[in-house]
Amino acid sequence: MIVTVLQHSVYGGPGVIGDQLRTRGVDLDVRHVYADDPVPVRPPEALMVMGGRMCTDEKAAYPFLQEEADLLAKCVAQDTPTLAICLGAQLLAEVTGGSVHHDTPEIGFAKVRLTDAGRDDPLLADFADGTPTFNAHQDFITAGPGAIVLAEGDRSPVHALRAGRRVYGIQFHPEMDAERVARYCNADQPGAYLRRHGWEPRDLIALAQEHTDAHARMGRELADLWLDRIVMPVVG
Repeated sequence: MIVTVLQHSVYGGPGVIGDQLRTRGVDLDVRHVYADDPVPVRPPEALMVMGGRMCTDEKAAYPFLQEEADLLAKCVAQDTPTLAICLGAQLLAEVTGGSVHHDTPEIGFAKVRLTDAGRDDPLLADFADGTPTFNAHQDFITAGPGAIVLAEGDRSPVHALRAGRRVYGIQFHPEMDAERVARYCNADQPGAYLRRHGWEPRDLIALAQEHTDAHARMGRELADLWLDRIVMPVVG
């Protein structure tokens, strides 16, 4: 089977989740949409939509965002197995009747806790409350009537949501480990972004190194659960 991945930057790939899916024998069709790779018109077998520096209200500057929103709406309608992360989750929130607003960024490792719905969810039921999760976002989700909130945090009222049975949005970054956080922090645009908001990249890298084993394990476990409980029952 093939999971289609929409990637928005050179440092924003499928990461730990992608590595685990490949280990399980899954092929990844990675579309570098920032470099003009096409966004699928129809839902693929399974879809991942990654994070990025652009915001959902920048569709005029980044036309592929509207194409992705259209694709996500079709995935919701068809209940296509989907895992949308950060920017992807924000696009999903909008197409399900929610909204996204800018605020003071949430950067670092935020503790995430499940809602009652999250504790009954096949993907997140085993997620431990209080798990520190990597974040670097300035956009925050308000869920609409077309989505169920599965996880929340002190800063973010929505850290995970689900539309239908198989379309998930996750605000934090389960795909990241210390190596990938360092790659993000050392890139020019993210490095400048971090400094504007009070973080030296080296400090965030050091913090990521403290959390990397547990965080990467969480990402691998999430990949396995997504594949076993969400994707394979449909794709086979």
